Amino acid sequence: MTLAARAWRGLAAFAALEADWDRLGARARLDPLCNAHAWTLAHARAFTPDEAVFGWTVERAGEVVAVLALRREPARGVLALRRALFLADGTFDSDYLGAPILPGLEREVAALLLELAAGERGLEALVLAGQPADSAFVPALAAELAARGLPARRHA
Repeated sequence: MTLAARAWRGLAAFAALEADWDRLGARARLDPLCNAHAWTLAHARAFTPDEAVFGWTVERAGEVVAVLALRREPARGVLALRRALFLADGTFDSDYLGAPILPGLEREVAALLLELAAGERGLEALVLAGQPADSAFVPALAAELAARGLPARRHA
């Protein structure tokens, strides 16, 4: 069945995704310490301007099966890539971050994320740091990048 994405912007839009975020996070067995909606929202409110918050809900047959929550990184200079990070990242010390995705759909969501990110004006790179080694999304994303011939950089 085909996945469809619905764009959202800002802290209020992310706040409204609490039920889907926490339901999918539990299904995906994300570590609740840095992945709970309340923690992610609190982190974003403390460190991210509203206009930098964006993402997509991913639906299958009308059911939300993934929430992709990102934030634009502040400008780092004229020659630096314009990047997006997980919404709860930015200090590069958050542990065990992940995208709440219904298990089994990681590869399809990774493919959709790459398409969506490519269409996002002013975005040149994704930095999805802090994912655990056993994340199902990491190999799905790596496989999708390889299939498209896109560069990837991974650090253990």
